[in-house]
Amino acid sequence: MDNDTYKKIKLDFQDKYFKVIKPKLAYYEEKRLAGQAKWKKQKNTVVLIGTILTIGAFFIHPQLAFMAGFMALIVGLIIRTSIAGKINLEMKQDFMPIVCECFENLRWSNVRPARTSEFYDVGLVDYYNRTSFDDIFIGNYKGVHFKIIEADLKYESGSGKNRSVRTILYGIILKIEANSTNSSHTIIRPDSLIKGTIKNLKRTELEDVIFEKKFDVYTNDEVEARVVITAAFMERLNNIGKVFKAYSTSCAFLNNAVYVALDTRKDMFEIFDFNKPIDGAEFFARMFEELLSIYKLIDYLELGQKTT
Repeated sequence: MDNDTYKKIKLDFQDKYFKVIKPKLAYYEEKRLAGQAKWKKQKNTVVLIGTILTIGAFFIHPQLAFMAGFMALIVGLIIRTSIAGKINLEMKQDFMPIVCECFENLRWSNVRPARTSEFYDVGLVDYYNRTSFDDIFIGNYKGVHFKIIEADLKYESGSGKNRSVRTILYGIILKIEANSTNSSHTIIRPDSLIKGTIKNLKRTELEDVIFEKKFDVYTNDEVEARVVITAAFMERLNNIGKVFKAYSTSCAFLNNAVYVALDTRKDMFEIFDFNKPIDGAEFFARMFEELLSIYKLIDYLELGQKTT
């Protein structure tokens, strides 16, 4: 993305913010304050009932008292999340289409992907059995169709006292329909001490020593893998994690699609905080820059270029 295009998009966003978005913020600030008041009132009720149940349960069995207190806490969190979530969703449904207008051929959705196992199926991440999806953007940039998927993928095992939940990925998955004729299946994952196989693919060693220390590469076609994973691509992928401050980065090539997973461990594209006044451009400016960074990422990886 050249500087002129960047300036045009930014000016368009600023114009829409001051003319369309900002005049509506007072309405949502009133809703936030009303939501805070409703939460405090219901919280006091939950605390009162929880205290009574905890004291009463203590005389029956100390463990029941702990459970009563814990359940009161869970109910309180559910109520708070519900109140804040409704305001957040209404704001996104109102404002996201406006922000997307600043970017050519971009639209926002919060509809779950049709095939939630896709990211494990392509070998992008480890196995997961619990999924949560927030913001999803669908667009076309320089002739490249792409999806930006904000995902929280977890693996849950066991039950009761033996139940455990492990976060597989909490961040962004970028799926790009690349302009490529490569048909191989290649996976780039963070370096692991266990050098096994993934999706029945063979581990391949590359010449770049620095890249090898940070990533493991698996493929079913070493020749095509070396065509795709050039020295320039290695450098770009190596730096992506730094740009997004990701805990880990992985990549997969399959059926002319490129997947990039950035485990940021934070909620992105947010324009609302239940505990902060909605009175400025802070949230929108940050979300706009996060979206813009995805476009820069596509540029950075040069995925719009034809390869053979």
